[in-house]
Amino acid sequence: MTSPRRFEQDLPALLADLYLAGTPDYRDDLVRQVASVQQRPAWTFPGRWLPMELVTTRVQMTRLPMRQLGVLALIAILIAAALAAYIGSRQHRLPPPFGVAANGVVAYSLAGDIYTVDPRTGATVTVVAGPEADRRPMFSPDGTKVALLRARPDTPDRFDIVVAMSDGRDPRVLVADPVSIDDTVEWAPDGTYILLCTTTGTLSRVDAVGSEPPKVLARGVHIFAGAFRPPDGAQILYEVDTSTSTALFVMDADGSHQTKILERPAAGGIGAISQNVRWSPDGRMIALGIVGPVGDGNVRIHVMNADGSDLHQAGDATGIWVENDVVWSPDSRHVAFNRWLPVASGGWEIRAVGIAPAAGGPIQEVGSVPVPEGAILEYSPDGTKLVAVPGPLVLAETDGTPQPPMIIDIATGTGTLAAWEVGSGTSWQRLAP
Repeated sequence: MTSPRRFEQDLPALLADLYLAGTPDYRDDLVRQVASVQQRPAWTFPGRWLPMELVTTRVQMTRLPMRQLGVLALIAILIAAALAAYIGSRQHRLPPPFGVAANGVVAYSLAGDIYTVDPRTGATVTVVAGPEADRRPMFSPDGTKVALLRARPDTPDRFDIVVAMSDGRDPRVLVADPVSIDDTVEWAPDGTYILLCTTTGTLSRVDAVGSEPPKVLARGVHIFAGAFRPPDGAQILYEVDTSTSTALFVMDADGSHQTKILERPAAGGIGAISQNVRWSPDGRMIALGIVGPVGDGNVRIHVMNADGSDLHQAGDATGIWVENDVVWSPDSRHVAFNRWLPVASGGWEIRAVGIAPAAGGPIQEVGSVPVPEGAILEYSPDGTKLVAVPGPLVLAETDGTPQPPMIIDIATGTGTLAAWEVGSGTSWQRLAP
């Protein structure tokens, strides 16, 4: 067996062949030309007699402009932040569920359909229309949804609770059992569910999406508009009446930790809790009606701390008055309410809407005198106006004769009839400030 011939064995022969190869014809001429040229003198080389750092050519290197790069990076960050702020401003921001907010549109029902109107321009938009009789719209605290009552065709005095987007899209019936016009429907602060309190005293939590069955929180109670305690809605305010007392309680939003905060004489007695009860938008106070020391139906609006302490009269009126339908200003500084005086011939005479400091003080009369039954009042989200809707429109089971609500300017106290008409109570949409 023979091994392959290795390359290094052939290398000498290859080199010899290369050496013996022919030379170029111009070689001799090239040698003759360079032979006459003398070598360059040593003194012509600066490196022989000058320091090397003086004669060495430096190659200029471009340094990174760190300062300029930093400025460019800062500019890029600012541009990105401005772009993010612009994009954020184009997205729909949500208002807080309580307190001062920006004014949106006003919802109402008319002839069985739901509309919204821009109070500044009077422009109206049909939100929910159709053969069904819809009424009493109510915006969610974040302004993105609206709840309404839809009359049952077979029983017009019974209603389904329907929830839709604020523009009327995606309407859904929430509960299988219909409700009455006198039942209380109240949005949760985050808009995820609704409180339903029937006239029989059953308080239930109803999922606003309709995916879960209603959950009973309490029985033998009743609630009022504004039952959730600001600023987070963690507690619910409710009333319990017995043959011996009227009392206010709070419970956690899940129905637990029921705690009494105020107990007064039985309904109708002097000092009893009367009419509606509301949290202040900051959650520190509660406004309520208290039967006064004088008989004959005398009722005054009072304010107290959230724990029931410091119960005091809001207004300064003396004598016999009936004050009712209290609402809070969004900044929690004032309360507004209806007022009646007794007349010599019997009965009661409606007076202009009153506004009083929550801490107590003089009553300011604002707007024109409402209808004899009084007005249902609502502050604008920014607190600059009151909308007053004639009471009969709100209490009726069907839309009444269309009437314009009164818009009251808080700063001047003047009331102006709106250029648009409603057939029910109104709900003013809250927008992000």
